[in-house]
Amino acid sequence: MEINDKIKIGSMEYKVTKTDKPLILDNKECKGTIDYENLVINISTNIAEQRQEETFIHEVLHGIIRERNLILEDEEMIVDEISKGLYQVIKDNMDIFR
Repeated sequence: MEINDKIKIGSMEYKVTKTDKPLILDNKECKGTIDYENLVINISTNIAEQRQEETFIHEVLHGIIRERNLILEDEEMIVDEISKGLYQVIKDNMDIFR
C-alpha cells in the first residue's frame, strides 16, 4: 500500500507528509500526528513501512472523528484498536475495491 500525499477527510483536504524528525505530542514522541488547523498529517519514517501505513490509518480515524464531531471518552485507545483491525482488513483484502 502506498500512502498518497493528500487525503480528503469529510470536507477537509489534508496534506500527508513523512518525516524523519521526531513527532512530539503532549511531551511524548509519536509515530504520527494530525494537525487539524493546518490540515497536515505527519508520519514518522523512523518506523517500518507497515507501521507507517497503520499509523496513517490511525491518524485518518482521528480526522474522521473530528470531522464528524464525535466525542469519545477514550479516543486514543479506541482509535488505536480500530486502526489496527482496519489495517489488517485492508491488507488481507486489497482487491476488494477493484
